[in-house]
Amino acid sequence: AWDGYRRLVLTKLDELTDSIKGVKAEIVDLRDSVTELKVKAAVWGAIFGAVGAAVVAAIASAVQGKTP
Repeated sequence: AWDGYRRLVLTKLDELTDSIKGVKAEIVDLRDSVTELKVKAAVWGAIFGAVGAAVVAAIASAVQGKTP
């Protein structure tokens, strides 16, 4: 009886170990994806910030050019 129970417990522990390894791998993948998204967000933010600044500068220049 004890030997059968011991085998069952060891089998379950092995299954849990495999599951934990899978979860760890998924966490690493998610961490990489989040890092990639942060970089993309920073790049797009810089692009839109530069475009916004250029538009404001163009409007300010146009307004100053019309004012005597």
